[in-house]
Amino acid sequence: MYEEQSLIGGLQRLSLYTGSSARLKTAHDLIRSLRLHVIKGLRNPKSKYMSRMASSNAPADAAVHDRIKLLIIEDDNVHRMIIKRFAVALGFDVAEAGTYESAITLFGEQRFDCITLDLSIQSHSGIEVLRYLWDVGRKIPVLIISGADQAKRAEAALCAESMKFDILHVVRKPLDLKALQEALAQLRAFIQLHAGAAL
Repeated sequence: MYEEQSLIGGLQRLSLYTGSSARLKTAHDLIRSLRLHVIKGLRNPKSKYMSRMASSNAPADAAVHDRIKLLIIEDDNVHRMIIKRFAVALGFDVAEAGTYESAITLFGEQRFDCITLDLSIQSHSGIEVLRYLWDVGRKIPVLIISGADQAKRAEAALCAESMKFDILHVVRKPLDLKALQEALAQLRAFIQLHAGAAL
């Protein structure tokens, strides 16, 4: 019941931006409506919600933001699209990986400043990604976004911190859009701060 109420509350907040006045009574209503709004938003980047979100979080310094390369590691297409849309609006240069293998390939081809990480990537775990990065000496800031239970999320965060990764935030699925936006903004600010300190 708590999970369902949380889901419904999330879309009711979204309706404030999309202008939807529909009354959502079940989690199934939420999922159908959320997928519809995401698809419409992706097809129409000037939609009311995305325009409001982007205008209120416009990058202050494009030169700095151009350096912030984010890899989204997420095997669910809808969640990956949502994260990408918010990250792009905040000024990140985004790449996507829907599998462990594609993430490893991208790490070999590009250098990323940070990642968002699902803890379950098909038959692999997010910890495997961190172990790979640790092995190759690439310790970059991490934003965990996962539907795992609280104990598993906490265990993963502790494991990552033991490998000296900076865990900026742990965002729970189903996604709370405001929490996601705030977490990505904190990730951006953290990287900007450390980039400025290195100059």
